[in-house]
Amino acid sequence: MFECESTEFRGKVLKNSSIADTLIHLAKTPNFEHASSSRAIRHGYMALVTKLGNLIQKFKENPEVSKYLNSLPNQDEWKQFVEGELKRSNETNNKNLGGQQPRSSMDEDDDSKDYEMNMEKIMAKFSNFNTGMSNKSNNDDDEEEEEETEINKN
Repeated sequence: MFECESTEFRGKVLKNSSIADTLIHLAKTPNFEHASSSRAIRHGYMALVTKLGNLIQKFKENPEVSKYLNSLPNQDEWKQFVEGELKRSNETNNKNLGGQQPRSSMDEDDDSKDYEMNMEKIMAKFSNFNTGMSNKSNNDDDEEEEEETEINKN
């Protein structure tokens, strides 16, 4: 998370940046409402709020981060942020698009069998069509030869 080797510096940056307070404040209004349509849209900065909140939570056992979180005057607000907006954001971000559910390996086996069966049917139809077209082409050639022979006889 931090490239700097000085723990004192990292602790001061966390404290002086007031990052937790900023994240809490920004998360209080995650959406804005269009005046014309009254439709709520999520603020673009909420992706950054979520990412930073997750990083702080990921490294909360780190001594500097732990000291910083324990020194917050509004620890209850931080807990509310983590259990509220951050949790909701993570759940929303982890949803599969389109309502699709992950498939089990049995479903994949069934699908591959169905795919193989469908491909066999498609290939059979293609072969039949191709054979039919070849036969038609040969018949057309034979008819043209017969017509040429009749014309030459006359």
